Amino acid sequence: MILANFTYYKIDLADIWDFERSAFLGQEISEDEATQLLHNIQVEITKNAEAVFGIDDYDENEASFYKYFNRKEKEYRDACGSTEELFRIEFFFSNNKCYQYDYPIIIESHHDDFDYWFALKLKQYQLKLLQLDSFLNYQLNDSFEGDKSVFDKFLTMLIRQYESSFLTKGLIDSINDWKAINQTPTPQKAISRKSNSRKMEGDIHSLQLKALIKNPKYFQSNIHGFLEAFQLLKEHAFIDASTELEQFKNIFRNKEITHQKRIKWIGSTKELQWFIKELMYESQKIVDLKNDIWLITASCFVDKNGKEFMDSQLRNASGKRLKRKDHLVQIVQLF
Repeated sequence: MILANFTYYKIDLADIWDFERSAFLGQEISEDEATQLLHNIQVEITKNAEAVFGIDDYDENEASFYKYFNRKEKEYRDACGSTEELFRIEFFFSNNKCYQYDYPIIIESHHDDFDYWFALKLKQYQLKLLQLDSFLNYQLNDSFEGDKSVFDKFLTMLIRQYESSFLTKGLIDSINDWKAINQTPTPQKAISRKSNSRKMEGDIHSLQLKALIKNPKYFQSNIHGFLEAFQLLKEHAFIDASTELEQFKNIFRNKEITHQKRIKWIGSTKELQWFIKELMYESQKIVDLKNDIWLITASCFVDKNGKEFMDSQLRNASGKRLKRKDHLVQIVQLF
């Protein structure tokens, strides 16, 4: 089954990888297209992403790490004889470092290969043309700053470039219909998500643990406390039981979090508000994000149904259940 999220509109390599991987393994795209994607995405990841681990992390006293490194490197080398196997293992090695393909990297309009990545994202909407207008509206405002003439020319050239490869006739006709009507309402979601005015300077993508800023190896040195907090959040039904540890770590690293990688909060909205306030104000475990805090929280979590939170929804959440609040206070102390 091909994986696609039709309401996530950014040009995000992790999103594109998930879709193209499932398409190739489902024999929906050619091996030549898959090989080109592997090369291009490896180049972007090695330039922009953090390695999961590398030989530089090896400590002479950690024989188990060395064995693990060699085992994973051999697994990658063995897979190199088959494009299909390279897609299955979901990681690769470069310069003695291991990288994951699903690292979130947002491709901006000034990127040299923006048209290639845009076409790959656009291709997803062949499966759900009803969502195409929302995607194009979003890109008009987000990547092209509302400039209709520049976006129109870009789409014209994009169709000419990729009509014989990525884009089907049905998709091209639908793009041309959108261009002809030229309706460009700003999606309501974008208005709600940006209702807060930014107060912080610089790029802020997710929460930031202060301890991690001081000590980049915080997760290794404090893994027991962090792991216990993570497990308790599951046991007390605050976060979904299927949440992965690495996924949870990433929301504290100031990384861009794709919709698929956001944490599913299954507690109440008020409890999420308590959790964030405890982290930022009471315990001061994370960097103070001032007026951006609820906007950033919404970029890290989704509700129990997988739907995005609105920043106003988090800011104005109401409720009691004080016993559950006590659980959160104790959990945060473990960070």
